[in-house]
Amino acid sequence: MNMVAILRRLFLALVISNTALHASAQSLDGLCLDTVEEGCMPRFLPFYGNSVDFCEETCSLEKPVNVRGLDGVLYDLSCRADYDTSLDGSRIMLLTQMNWEGRRSMYWISANDTIKIVACP
Repeated sequence: MNMVAILRRLFLALVISNTALHASAQSLDGLCLDTVEEGCMPRFLPFYGNSVDFCEETCSLEKPVNVRGLDGVLYDLSCRADYDTSLDGSRIMLLTQMNWEGRRSMYWISANDTIKIVACP
C-alpha cells in the first residue's frame, strides 16, 4: 500500500469519527417543539437535554446517526409512559432545512408528524 492510500484511509477514518462525535453532541437545550396549539400539553414543549415530555410520556433521543446527503440526524426514540410502561421502538429524524432566503429551520419528523423546532419563548 502506498503512502497516498494510507493517508486517504487515515483521513477517511478521521472524518467518520468526527461525524459520529458531531451527531452525538447535538444539544437541544433552549429549544421547543411547536405543536401549534394547546391540548393536553402546552403549545411549546421544551427539550431537557435530549428528552422531551409529552402528555403522558417522556421520550429521550438515543443512538444518533447522521443522515448522508441531508442536514439531519436519525434517532431511536426511547419513551416511558407516566404509568411506567416502556414505549420504545419508534424512530425520528431532526432535520435542518434552509429556505430560499437563507433562513434555517429545524423539524422533528416521525412516521406520523412533522413538528417545527423553535427557540423556546
